[in-house]
Amino acid sequence: MDKKLVQEKLRGYAEFNEWELQEGRQRLPSLTVEQGIQQFLSLWRLARQLAPDAERVFGEQNLAHRLKVRARFRRIAERMGDVHEF
Repeated sequence: MDKKLVQEKLRGYAEFNEWELQEGRQRLPSLTVEQGIQQFLSLWRLARQLAPDAERVFGEQNLAHRLKVRARFRRIAERMGDVHEF
């Protein structure tokens, strides 16, 4: 992969992360747990469409993140009394 392209994608990810952080600060406090999860999944799908090769570039980091998110979702599901395999 071209180094310049990777740098551009990294800048794009940083901008997206900043936008997402600001959006979360404004909207997340008013969302239900279910709405928050749906919003997360929608943003995740959008990010996958915008950068489909990011998995290959950031695979190890993404795996660690997904394991943390999975554990959080499991705790949420347990608290809600709705335990399913993710």
